[in-house]
Amino acid sequence: NKFIQEKTKGLWPRSANGQTYSVGINKVVKRENKDFYIIETNNIPDHEYHTNNPNCAKPHNFKFLIPKSPEILKNPELITKRMQIIGVALNGIVIAGPYDSKNKIAPYNRKIDQCSAHADPEGMYHYHFTPLCLSNKIALDPKKQIGWSFDGFKIFGLANRYKHLPKIDNVTNGHEHDGEFHYHATIDFPFFIGAYRGKPQNSNFEQKNKGKSSCPSGVKRKKGKGKKPNFKKAE
Repeated sequence: NKFIQEKTKGLWPRSANGQTYSVGINKVVKRENKDFYIIETNNIPDHEYHTNNPNCAKPHNFKFLIPKSPEILKNPELITKRMQIIGVALNGIVIAGPYDSKNKIAPYNRKIDQCSAHADPEGMYHYHFTPLCLSNKIALDPKKQIGWSFDGFKIFGLANRYKHLPKIDNVTNGHEHDGEFHYHATIDFPFFIGAYRGKPQNSNFEQKNKGKSSCPSGVKRKKGKGKKPNFKKAE
């Protein structure tokens, strides 16, 4: 991770804004039992989204279980390309791992919109970078929670690895702070989580729908290489 960070320092994800469209309204139900926080979501954003690649979002039926008492692993479990879904944002939208299906670094190889996301060929909308369209701009605040990791630890807002204290480690992309461990969204790789510090809930990885996405009538699919997004830099 440190090698990739050094080689890509200052490199921002590619963006491509296209036509806004709608495929429904955001539906999220949050509840809990003695072992888990339970998040049921249709994975439709509660903010605008764009045709920034050839795919369009579609509703899903996800039920994510977030362990209340994370089980610390002896050795952190590295995030790999098979982990397309690694967490969930507070608005019920999937947080994705750093790799695409070709095992390349997704935010550098693909395009994201100004909310830091895109849809995949199955219509799963997901964040690859700190979700800038969350309400109250919490994604830019390193002191605010933006989501949950599947191992039960919180994910906090955008932090600058080279300035933020306590230091964010290069393996998990997290740190101990005020008596708790949490991950941070970062400007650079791995963007959210590099390795799970705790044991992830395996059922969360088995949620994805099969089948191709389709775009609403009149929506033009976006193509092109994209450009550097107009993101505010973290301090």
